[in-house]
Amino acid sequence: MSKLIEVIYTNGVLKPSGRLSLQEGEKVEIEIKKKPQRIISLRGIWKNIQISEEDIEKAKHIWGKGTEKWNSM
Repeated sequence: MSKLIEVIYTNGVLKPSGRLSLQEGEKVEIEIKKKPQRIISLRGIWKNIQISEEDIEKAKHIWGKGTEKWNSM
């Protein structure tokens, strides 16, 4: 079974935001990924602006490198 849950790190302990369907003393594996503090929407910012396909591809490349870096933290 695999399940994604949100937790908060408080006083050295990871605390889940809700109930877990686990038995007392059951061992699990945890993968930790930092959650972004805030998501900023850029939707509509480029309205009525001409952008070349080349510039779009460059932006996708830069975005991909940034998300790789973020995910490796």
